[in-house]
Amino acid sequence: MKGFKFRLASLLNLRCSERDAARRGVADATQALGILETQIADKSSELENLKTQRGTYLQGQISVDQLLAQGRHEILVEQEKATLQQQVGQVNVELRKRELILQTADQEVKRIEKLRDRALQTYRDTEQARLQAEMDEVAAVLHQSAENSLRGT
Repeated sequence: MKGFKFRLASLLNLRCSERDAARRGVADATQALGILETQIADKSSELENLKTQRGTYLQGQISVDQLLAQGRHEILVEQEKATLQQQVGQVNVELRKRELILQTADQEVKRIEKLRDRALQTYRDTEQARLQAEMDEVAAVLHQSAENSLRGT
């Protein structure tokens, strides 16, 4: 409507911006989680390859230095995988926090939008009543004018 101006429009815009920022935060955390899970899968695959290699070393000539180096490398990869799994837990906690922030921001936007919708409906009702009163007044004047012309005055 042309004449309607919502008094809390700036607050609504602010809350929408906060909600959008919260959505981006959730998306970032979800993306980080996906990256970490991919890295964990890579580490698991690397560990499987190392274990397969160790099996082939045991079938041939055994080099103690090679076995020790591979064992150290396996331990290092397992530690990296454990660190990544710990980070997944931390990111999951952060993701839950961000989802709660998003939920709260979304509720706040919906609450203000409801206020805006009610204010708009009130404005429309008031405007409709004003137009109806104006039309009634015009109709009354026209009716009075028609009666006067029929009477010959």
